[in-house]
Amino acid sequence: MAMKHYILSAIALLILNQAQAQQLPLYNQYYAVPFIQNPSLTGIEEDANLSLIHRSSWTDIPGAPTTSVLALDGPIKVKNIGLGGVIFNDVTDITQRTGFSSAYSYKLKINDDNHIYFGLSMGVFNNRIDFSRAIVNDIDDPFLMQNNRNKAVFDAGFGLTYEWTKLQIGLGANQLIGNQIKYTQLESNSTYTLARQFYGSAKYVFTIVKDKDITVYPLAVVRYTAKTPLQYDINAVLDWKKYGWFGVTYRSNYALGINLGGRISTSLRAGYCYELAVGKIKSYSGGTHEIMLGFTFGKKNDVPIVVDTQKEKEQMKMDMVVDSMIRKLKNENQTNKKEIDDLKQQVDELKKKTEEMKNAPVNNNTPANNNPTNNGTGEPKKEASITPNLNDSTGAMRMSSATDFTDEEGKFVIPSYYVIVGAFKSKEGAGEKKKQYLQRGFNFTQLFYNEKKKLYYVAVIGTTNEDAAKKELDDAKYGTPDAWVFVLK
Repeated sequence: MAMKHYILSAIALLILNQAQAQQLPLYNQYYAVPFIQNPSLTGIEEDANLSLIHRSSWTDIPGAPTTSVLALDGPIKVKNIGLGGVIFNDVTDITQRTGFSSAYSYKLKINDDNHIYFGLSMGVFNNRIDFSRAIVNDIDDPFLMQNNRNKAVFDAGFGLTYEWTKLQIGLGANQLIGNQIKYTQLESNSTYTLARQFYGSAKYVFTIVKDKDITVYPLAVVRYTAKTPLQYDINAVLDWKKYGWFGVTYRSNYALGINLGGRISTSLRAGYCYELAVGKIKSYSGGTHEIMLGFTFGKKNDVPIVVDTQKEKEQMKMDMVVDSMIRKLKNENQTNKKEIDDLKQQVDELKKKTEEMKNAPVNNNTPANNNPTNNGTGEPKKEASITPNLNDSTGAMRMSSATDFTDEEGKFVIPSYYVIVGAFKSKEGAGEKKKQYLQRGFNFTQLFYNEKKKLYYVAVIGTTNEDAAKKELDDAKYGTPDAWVFVLK
């Protein structure tokens, strides 16, 4: 009987009758697979991701926890939802938890800078006590001869995340139902309670080098379970999107972790974390190792469009300009009828020129009086063009090539008169200027980018009428005295 009481005591320590302690496995690289902690972050990335995590804790302690997780999630963009699933196996000495959970999220857009994500997870897992793994002196004890104990139970979790530009705040709970797993036998009964686990998180992303997409972000996580001490993590992560990441994690009164990850290709990534215990357990627990492998589906490199002839290049440029103008027309405010009519006229002129280019004969050796580009006089017909009056003593008119500029959508800028109220090296500065003029009622304010000069220009109007441009310039100079008219040809 002494052997039986020893085993019963060990089981009691492991499954903790009416347990309220930490029951869910811990990870260090949850920032790389965020939805395994908070279901509202399911499918938050642009593409679907498959991730594998394996963690071996306290390597110097026999029977210490080992955890394996296979997670898949991805977005359905047209419906603003994310879907995911997790298969996991968590083993601690003679106890084992294996299961599957699915996750769902919905993205609610408040405006361009503010979003709220709602998430729900549901799953089933099996809790098992494996007596064959017990280390005992009396292998003939009858208690060891009974069958292993297996119990399946349903579980659910909830998550909520608020995102404002670069700030992300999350709240949630796991094991919401609080089910009980009861193990019964002839001489003893034990109950394993799934205690509700609550958590909160906060993250803010700082841009270090914008051109190279290098960021750093602190991430704090707080966990709470009734009748147990409050636990918190503090993370600091440096992320270079092209190559990989480096992070440091401190888990309160528990461990210090060092994280290192690399992006092997556009689709494949790998991470490793070494965790060193702190406090009383440090001298005999050994380190903890955690590896992560991830694969991204649907990631494609941009393939450049090859154009063989100069005529095809010009044709493509015209088509892109027409498409850009039509898109703008659809979004313009109907109250600005005059400007809309002006844009329509420009589109018609571009379409006409495109049609003439398509129908132009390849052979240029036809007689002069039969050439459609002649007026019967033997001289080439002159095409319409913008001819600005550059004898402006105020210096408020400048000229450049339209092909050097692209709009905010990367499309070519059409030749016209543009009233410019500022040129900036950073897009953020240009964006602030644009916002100021939109608030003042300049509803057609837009940004242009000059790749050669690496400058962002803020244009409040574009028109083919020089007088109209000068009139708009007078209005725009209130607040920007050095505004000018840019003649793009």
